[in-house]
Amino acid sequence: MIDQLKGGPLYTSLINSGEEGILANASATGGLRGGNTQDALSRFRGDTLNSVIANQLAQYSGLVGIGSGATDAVSNFGANAVTQQNALRNQGAGALAQSALVRGGIAAQNWKNAGSYIDDTIASAIGGGAGGGGGFNWKSLF
Repeated sequence: MIDQLKGGPLYTSLINSGEEGILANASATGGLRGGNTQDALSRFRGDTLNSVIANQLAQYSGLVGIGSGATDAVSNFGANAVTQQNALRNQGAGALAQSALVRGGIAAQNWKNAGSYIDDTIASAIGGGAGGGGGFNWKSLF
């Protein structure tokens, strides 16, 4: 039964999108081969399988009425599945947010570098450069 769940569309879809999100986040932050990324990837498949199993058990609970004790246990499994699925969604959202922050930081650094280049160029032209006598004659503009 577990192999059937692993081969099912829910599990494969969750695995593909989840691992893609983890790797995208790691790539965006430069931690592609870092320990945190490897740890997240190693735990991800087991956590996802646990969620799929819990989801399947929750679906079976609606079909099989074997007493309130069993129903309560399966309901707890379903609640855990929802909690774990929300955690996975939050991880994906966190990866997207981290990616946006990294892209924003890179853009800000590029603008800072451009401004520094312009400042240096103007200062060099006004001050006459390193030799003290050359450079652009700003008085010729007036």
